[in-house]
Amino acid sequence: MIAFKKGFSKHSSKKGYQELIKTLFEDTFAEGTSFGGLHPEYIGEILKHILYREKFKKVNITVSLEADGYHLNIKINRKGK
Repeated sequence: MIAFKKGFSKHSSKKGYQELIKTLFEDTFAEGTSFGGLHPEYIGEILKHILYREKFKKVNITVSLEADGYHLNIKINRKGK
């Protein structure tokens, strides 16, 4: 599940991706958190953020297919320096 910042509103598909990524990266991806309804490129963006911006050397995640058979779910299990 993605936890949007208070006041976040629905967005158009044109600029929605950029707004979503900006909103996601304002908060740290803590261990034990999960995010759903994702496309594969979002998984890559989350990993890049943890490894390059947060400067972790390792991250243990679980990626699973959601019930709709299309979207992905990611759980941040552990991060290591």
